[in-house]
Amino acid sequence: MSYLDERAGLEGKVAVVTGGAGGLGWPISRDLAKAGLPVAVCDRDAEAIERVSDELAGFGGPVLLSHADVREPDQMETFFADIDKMFGRIDVLVNVPGGGFVAPLMNTNAKGWNAILRENLIYVFDTTQRAVERMRTQDSGGSIMYITSVEAHRAVPNRAVYGACKAGLTNLAMTLSLELADDNIRVTT
Repeated sequence: MSYLDERAGLEGKVAVVTGGAGGLGWPISRDLAKAGLPVAVCDRDAEAIERVSDELAGFGGPVLLSHADVREPDQMETFFADIDKMFGRIDVLVNVPGGGFVAPLMNTNAKGWNAILRENLIYVFDTTQRAVERMRTQDSGGSIMYITSVEAHRAVPNRAVYGACKAGLTNLAMTLSLELADDNIRVTT
């Protein structure tokens, strides 16, 4: 038994990584698969999904790869239904996607704000609800992680909306840690 197996208690667990084929998501997906977890990965970049498919499959565990955009609830519904069919459970959810533009708040408008909110915050409510529903049904708890950035904790000029979203994720994690504690579901950033 490896140190990771002994310490992490990951045997029999299933991980889901949104935005898991590129950027910060790819090393997370890869390391979870290396640790022996079945992994479900979605990403809006079809080419990235294609690039990582062979390597993920090479770790020997079951892998579900889906070309899906977290900002689209119907695509997430399909992705989570596919997870149900293939794995029948979710123990770990890692929400990675995010991004935005650099501009002073006074040079932006509602269309831009809404785009940044959807890409950094709103989808997290959707994927979190979907994962928690399944974790509660399993009655075995779980772990949810939100990837944020330094802008969640310090002011950065020209990144007001993005920073507010990332700070919102940090607060969401703290709040859900309390709300979901009785379900043995940990929520962290």
